[in-house]
Amino acid sequence: MIGGLPAALAASPGTTPALASPAASERLLLGASVSGSRVLAVGEQGHIILSDDSGESWMHAEVPVSLMLTSVTFSDTGTAWAVGHDGVVLTSDDAGARWRTVLDGVEIARMQIQAAEAAIAALEATLDVMTDDDPALEDTGYALEDAQFDLEDAQEIAETGLTSPLLGITFTTPDRGYAYGAYGVLVETRDAGQSWSLIADRLDNPDNLHLYDLAVMPSGTLLLVGEAGAVYRSSDDGETWDRIDLGYGGSLFGVLSLPDGAALAYGLRGRLFRSADAGERWQEIDSGARATLTGGTVLPDGRTALVGAGGTLLVGQPAGGALVPMKTPLTGALASVVVLDSQTLMVVGFGGVAMVSLGAGTAAP
Repeated sequence: MIGGLPAALAASPGTTPALASPAASERLLLGASVSGSRVLAVGEQGHIILSDDSGESWMHAEVPVSLMLTSVTFSDTGTAWAVGHDGVVLTSDDAGARWRTVLDGVEIARMQIQAAEAAIAALEATLDVMTDDDPALEDTGYALEDAQFDLEDAQEIAETGLTSPLLGITFTTPDRGYAYGAYGVLVETRDAGQSWSLIADRLDNPDNLHLYDLAVMPSGTLLLVGEAGAVYRSSDDGETWDRIDLGYGGSLFGVLSLPDGAALAYGLRGRLFRSADAGERWQEIDSGARATLTGGTVLPDGRTALVGAGGTLLVGQPAGGALVPMKTPLTGALASVVVLDSQTLMVVGFGGVAMVSLGAGTAAP
């Protein structure tokens, strides 16, 4: 771990366009996504690679930054999104071949400045009408100091151009999406990325905990998970969020919406938590593994695939069944897994990209 973040997400310099590399599919990759026959993977030095033949061959996309990219997704069949260091959000209208920047850390810092200035003004107005014996006087004063510190931090970021990474992006519709990441950053778009709003103040997150993943349940409920066991739940499309007490203080790096309507959160040391009621109540279940889990997906037959440290790949039913360890060609940490077809998974991480057959003989010893 580096500064509370997984080592693979440590900062990486470079804001010039990414250089195409024939070895990109063998380098560090952190995210992957599939839409029809198009497969995308993203990682270090702004590498975004794409394949239309199930990973048999790869092409390098045109990318305007050479920053570490952490996550990639599709909002519809032809529109792709990626996020990464320096608060960058990229989009592609041609399924990932050419990319452009729609948001960066400087703009996010400007949003934070505006939010801090508004909070300071409101708190100062409140203090002006408080009496010396008001029981809330001390807490309001502390809140004002925190808002002033937030303003100073945001002003410094805006001046230097430095910011923390975004770690994930999720779209609930082709128009509405959320990008989230280190130190509690949460932004949303309602117009397919033409404009963005900072909504971090909607979360009960006074310690600015890192936010790692967001899942959309069949009911429309949103589940956001992060550092120190943080779980946030929204049933009104992100307008308000409830913080859920999981009774666990370790980081959760991902959350999945399962076919049966349940949710599955996973994280440090193989910890798994399942909710049968869209995130209101959670129960810990045994994964059978102790390796940290950092990525997951749902197979067409309803099984779950989870990946993590030390080349870990687990496949099966987390509840009422067994998660079976599977062999992968990559032995380093795995960051993401996607389904290519009913019998093939693609994993990415240290060492690049690899295919895993779900046929006989793939169980790990």
